[in-house]
Amino acid sequence: MKTQLFFTRYLYAYDEVECALLSAILNKDFDTAIFWGYELYYSGFKDELITLLFKIYFDFIALHDIGFEPDYEYNIVSISKQHDDLMVASMIDYLITRKITFDIFMLRNICEQFDFDIDYDGEPTTQTQLEETIRYWLKQKDYRSIAKWILTQDNFDDIVVLELFAKTISKKNELTKIVGEYKFLNMNVSVTDSKLILLVQVLKQILINEKRLRDCNFIRLDHSVEDVNINNYKTIDNVKGYKTLEKANLIPIDKHRIMSLFKLSRNKYNIREMYLKNWLYYASFSPIWSKRIRQFGGIVNHNDVRVDFKEKPNDDLMQEFYERYGLEPDEQTKNIQEKSIMCFNVTTNWTQLYEKFKKNGLNEDYDDELAEFDNDKILY
Repeated sequence: MKTQLFFTRYLYAYDEVECALLSAILNKDFDTAIFWGYELYYSGFKDELITLLFKIYFDFIALHDIGFEPDYEYNIVSISKQHDDLMVASMIDYLITRKITFDIFMLRNICEQFDFDIDYDGEPTTQTQLEETIRYWLKQKDYRSIAKWILTQDNFDDIVVLELFAKTISKKNELTKIVGEYKFLNMNVSVTDSKLILLVQVLKQILINEKRLRDCNFIRLDHSVEDVNINNYKTIDNVKGYKTLEKANLIPIDKHRIMSLFKLSRNKYNIREMYLKNWLYYASFSPIWSKRIRQFGGIVNHNDVRVDFKEKPNDDLMQEFYERYGLEPDEQTKNIQEKSIMCFNVTTNWTQLYEKFKKNGLNEDYDDELAEFDNDKILY
């Protein structure tokens, strides 16, 4: 996530669009999710969007993606390599039509944010010691120690770790598939830490052994990627600049009322003042706005927090720029303004969100950590 507040093509805060996309996916809201996906995509953040969607996949989907097949043409990796604009809707569709579990998200954040000791009788240095330690962790159902050790250790090869867990869990018949998935994902998803992929594959073995995963994770929902009209999401450029936001069919940034759960850059900035008075400067950090500004001879003035245009004889360029791209957010209706800069009311918490999906996972007790997440918020 970007740490400085700046605006996308339709003047949403970038980091809030990321969280709004996650919120829509968790709520199985396909139309809203693809709106946010294309907001990032057409703002010029294609690579960042793909990285975000893979992050959501590993945090919330991959553990239950039992039907994942590296050779099958419809998997999250093959979709991400499509060369048309429909790729965005297809990746989001893949995520929305799969079951959600919070375990990887929780364990990753617990390991990153909390200082705790791994429970073992001395750090294992041999395969025999590691096998004994794994057996102890599994008996205790100590998933925190498993997660922290996997995410931080560098003494053992990942495949060796997978094999030892399989041996201990007594699911050797699943090992070939589990290792194949790990190798395929590790080779094709460079945006994700290989240790996170390893953690997913280890915990997946546990769920398989407990017969808590079905053969297919697919959930049939009432939407179709084939029905998506990409033109509805492309950037509006055939109206006067000040009419753009009115025509864009904007969605409230906090439609699902969970934005208050996240650490956001607006907490350090006056987003309302930035939106109403300095919108072009803060939009200039998005590729689409940077390109527009340069096209018309504009120069981003970081000292004075504004965009300057060359003086005569180029005044016509500045006028043409504002005629085409002057969104004039301060002149828009309050309804349009609030779509981007609305206040975030606390209507839910991480405990409530986790309870909604816990049945799909390890059913681990995360009460203490969830309470901390409510207090300190999550940086996603």
